[in-house]
Amino acid sequence: MAEFCLDCFNKLNRTKYTKSEVWLETDFCEGCAEWKPCIVDLRPKPFLLWLFDSPKKIICLILAAAALVAAYFIWGKAEEKPCTMCDSFRYHAPVLFDLEDGSCIELDLYFPHETKVAEIQMPQPAGQTFSLISIGDVSGYRDTTQRRIEITVPAAKTNNAALCSDCQRLLADSNARYILADLYAEKKFIAIENGVSLVLRCYEINMTQAEENNEISVVIQGILEE
Repeated sequence: MAEFCLDCFNKLNRTKYTKSEVWLETDFCEGCAEWKPCIVDLRPKPFLLWLFDSPKKIICLILAAAALVAAYFIWGKAEEKPCTMCDSFRYHAPVLFDLEDGSCIELDLYFPHETKVAEIQMPQPAGQTFSLISIGDVSGYRDTTQRRIEITVPAAKTNNAALCSDCQRLLADSNARYILADLYAEKKFIAIENGVSLVLRCYEINMTQAEENNEISVVIQGILEE
């Protein structure tokens, strides 16, 4: 089969084909006796074949894909808002979060260790305190004499805007404004709802719902044997 470049083919056949209308491959043109793109078929080259027909194009595709992946991880992560939960420190006691504004408070009952983070002193030193607890619409008290915390949590809702997408997935479909979290080792969420009862290290947690409204009473009792 005779091979002709685009110019020679148009001259011989008195046609006006352009590069975009034909399939070209480098070959020896029998018209002008030169190595140049010659017509293979009178239809455009299939896009995928054109895309991968040279090492230069393949290298460009790989670099473009790498740039897109890098841009996703750089700018995609940068758009993520700071997360109340992820930015928090380690705590020994349960932590109450207000997801409306990102504030939190550790519901601690013991004196912290003087040098170790998220640990308590053993044995506990003398000296007891009584203090009020207030965060958002939550109120209660802390009595270290009795090793007891009691708070009243309203059944408020929020959009969890203070959390990142990963923490929102951990919360599943919950849209509660207030939540307990265990940040001692791994992030663990504890739903504030009627009937919850569990032991977390040296803290016994019990929740009951008030009869007259939807408020949940949360009682944390210290059970450390000193």
